[in-house]
Formats: sequence, structure tokens, C-alpha cells
Amino acid sequence: MNEGGSPMYSSGADMSSQTSNLDSDDDTITEAVLEASVQDDTDLLHKSANDRDAEVRGLRDELEKAKTRRYVRDREREIAALREELSRLGDDDSSRVKHTSRRDRSRTKKAPVVREATDN
Repeated sequence: MNEGGSPMYSSGADMSSQTSNLDSDDDTITEAVLEASVQDDTDLLHKSANDRDAEVRGLRDELEKAKTRRYVRDREREIAALREELSRLGDDDSSRVKHTSRRDRSRTKKAPVVREATDN
């Protein structure tokens, strides 16, 4: 040390090596800060992407439910219109369609017509 209490440097090389060490420490700190910042940003992006994915899934589910509700509502309207039309037709037997079971239809079938072959 010199008289002022400050360290004495014997050459400029010692001083540049200390400056180099300080720069290296600064670079290491800067790298660590940047890496942490990048990691934080990456984590936020992944969280944001996961949140968006969950939101999209939720919206798709709601869309499917809405489509189903609309389909059901449309079918209910059709049924109501058909019922209204049926009630306008009235209750007389001539306007009703008679529904028969297969067994009933098979009993009422006519015998097949047998045609005789003609010689030409």
C-alpha cells in the first residue's frame, strides 16, 4: 500500500486483470438475470397458452351445448307445428292415417295373381 492507504499496483497488467474479473462478474450476473428473465417469460407464455387452451375448450363446450339446445328447440318447434296441423285436420276418422302392425298387414295381403304363360 502507498501512503494514502490505497493499494499500489505494480503494473497496468494487474489493474486490467482486476477490471477483467469485474467485467466477468458483471457478465455472469447479467447472464443470470437474463436467464431468469427468459425463464419467467417462458413460464408466463406457457401459463398463458394453457389458459388460452382451457378457454378455447370451454368455448367449444359451450358452442356444442348451444348447438344442441338450438337443435332441440328447432325439433320442438317442428313437433308443435305438426301437432297444430294435426289438430286443424280434426279428429274425424277419414283424416287419420291408420297404422297397422306388420302382423295385421300380413293377414290382409292378397294372394299373388298367377298369370298363365301365353304361347306366342
